[in-house]
Amino acid sequence: MHITRQLPAIALGLCAAAPGALAHPVGATIPSHQLSVSVAEDQLTVRYSVRLPTRWIMDEIGPRSSFTPADGERFTAAKLRELAENLRAHLDGEPLRLELLPPEEPTGLGDDKFLIYALSLAAPIPPGDRHELALTQVNYPDWHAFFMTEVFLEPAARVEACSLFRIEGGRARFSRFGQWRMEEEMRELSLSWSLPRSAIERRARLAAAGGEELLPATDLVAAGELERLAAG
Repeated sequence: MHITRQLPAIALGLCAAAPGALAHPVGATIPSHQLSVSVAEDQLTVRYSVRLPTRWIMDEIGPRSSFTPADGERFTAAKLRELAENLRAHLDGEPLRLELLPPEEPTGLGDDKFLIYALSLAAPIPPGDRHELALTQVNYPDWHAFFMTEVFLEPAARVEACSLFRIEGGRARFSRFGQWRMEEEMRELSLSWSLPRSAIERRARLAAAGGEELLPATDLVAAGELERLAAG
């Protein structure tokens, strides 16, 4: 039976296959959560996607005999708000309000096995030479799941600590960066980074020149550690 005869229109007249869904490394019965955190200029951006068994969403929707495309749009909007509310951030020990951004493309896409919801959130980062971020994701906490997290920062930053890896000998060791894992602690991300005064000045010059591509957090450890060792 074709998928459009099995499911209601959960997003925008959807039921097309979700982009990249077939390449996902885990089975359809286990949910998965993917986080990409970017620290650029004076803004924090969090991109989050969750892959859920379709039957879960069908159970949430309930009876569907009169479920219309407009109902689907309202359901998807409410689901995105719910997912966003369960992403909780603190910056330098204070609660940080993450603003849900308008969807960049249709979401809630999938088939009779799973659906994928994707959203982006952002928050300003106040001026400062050093910051500490704590980000927790508590969507569907009662279910075992796969988790994958990546962190990217501007080239001027120096990573002092990150829960995705250990810093030893000026390098990132035992890294879980970009890996699919099942440890529940992957729901939590902690990150400390600094912007020395000279780096802030360099960032201003880079911004004036059009900026530079963000780099993985693992690539911004060694230089900062070696600089501290040299200074000591």
